Amino acid sequence: FVQLINQIKSNIKYKDYDSLNDISNNAQKLANDLQLNINNLLYWSMSQQGIINKRVEDVYLEDSFNELNDSYKTYAEMNKINLEFEADDDIVFKANRIHFNTILRNLISNAIKFTSEGGAIKVKGENLNNKVQISIEDSGIGFTDQQIKDFEHGNNIFASNAFSNTTGTGLGLEISKELTKLYNGKISIMNSDLLG
Repeated sequence: FVQLINQIKSNIKYKDYDSLNDISNNAQKLANDLQLNINNLLYWSMSQQGIINKRVEDVYLEDSFNELNDSYKTYAEMNKINLEFEADDDIVFKANRIHFNTILRNLISNAIKFTSEGGAIKVKGENLNNKVQISIEDSGIGFTDQQIKDFEHGNNIFASNAFSNTTGTGLGLEISKELTKLYNGKISIMNSDLLG
């Protein structure tokens, strides 16, 4: 952020408004990442102490999807990734809206991080047998069989993106799994060729 502020000051001084637009996009991406990382550390700390508040409310899926679309559409477009949200009509369920959005923020952020330019991400919500199923399909690099086994057995997984030299700590995925368990939910990972 310090570097961005210096760039902004310089571009204002020289009236380089095209560059300012690019910088603002980078600032939005950094702000999203920073907020997510801080939230993850907070939830991780609270989970270690056993003090996460499970307060529930009505969560309207369409509202959450709209909020997440506003947050991530520009970020995805910056990476030349097509991000789509699709949901069955009138899905409402009991959960903590902040927790639910944090789960999806982590998963969508990971999908963007590990999908190359020209790729696609589809976030879909469905009512299935009185349960809500959210799927996030992407054309990214996927997980190895070993990483999927580790995740299923409760071990932390690390991932790296050969396209952008990006490495993930796996903390966001672990927090998402913990928050999902809190509401009797489950996260599953699978590899497929659905999005090419």
